[in-house]
Amino acid sequence: MESKEPAAAEWNCPCGQSGNKGNFCVKCGKPRPASQPQAPQQSQQPQQQGPQMPPQNQQPYQQPYGQPAYQQPPYGQPMYQQPVYGQLVYQQPPQPQEDKYKNLKIGLGIVALVLVLVLVFFGMKEGAFGDEPAPSNYSSVSKNGDQAASKQNADKKQDGSREMQTDLSLGGMDLGMTVAQMHETLGQEISSRQKDGMVFYKYPTVEVGTLGDIVTSLVSETGSALTKRGLHEGSLLSDVTDTYGTDYMKSEYGGKDLYEYRYTDLQGQSGILRFAVVQGTDTVNYISIRRTTE
Repeated sequence: MESKEPAAAEWNCPCGQSGNKGNFCVKCGKPRPASQPQAPQQSQQPQQQGPQMPPQNQQPYQQPYGQPAYQQPPYGQPMYQQPVYGQLVYQQPPQPQEDKYKNLKIGLGIVALVLVLVLVFFGMKEGAFGDEPAPSNYSSVSKNGDQAASKQNADKKQDGSREMQTDLSLGGMDLGMTVAQMHETLGQEISSRQKDGMVFYKYPTVEVGTLGDIVTSLVSETGSALTKRGLHEGSLLSDVTDTYGTDYMKSEYGGKDLYEYRYTDLQGQSGILRFAVVQGTDTVNYISIRRTTE
């Protein structure tokens, strides 16, 4: 049988803890005072003991409910901290993966843009976006074979006015033209009158006289009516002789000196180009052109 050891005397600690049986206070840990008898020493013989129980008034350590046991985090990672209830937990946003082909895509886009610009440039230069219309030759030969009308169209200047063909011409008209050609050149007349079997058409710059269907006379109305060589009402007599020469026929009529030059018209008929100068002056008062034979 095992021998029973004498029970230790209880003692009171100055901290207020009473009933201490060991050599140290169970509350504050102070040693038993010297005035108190020491607790008997336990035998050195090992005794079979059951599970260790915590001292009275001392609770064993318990893992708090719901709190994971501490684990040492891997190197380089922050220690895990249990978030407080209701506190938002920050999550690191996922990092986009780097596009391995980003530079290649940019390079291909630049090359495609350059090719498009080159194609547009050469397409505009060479007319690649549409065939240019072929030039029309309608003005050279009419469909009904009207050679006279086609010749008149060919004689037009770049500004749309008609190029006069002979020196028997005034205000864009030549002697020997037809009435249809007159209307095509000058348009609709302001007025018209008949005299001695002729019809006279009045325009702002010139009066046109016709016999039948042929223009046989022209008379200037303003200084805008020019001859083929560019003279007009108000030109100096010296300009007339310098331009047309001195081979003229001079006569007098109605207080004017008439200087007349002979030429042939579009149909080969003879005609007169007249410059009328008021006597006592040196300027042209009017210009007239007429056939000498009707």
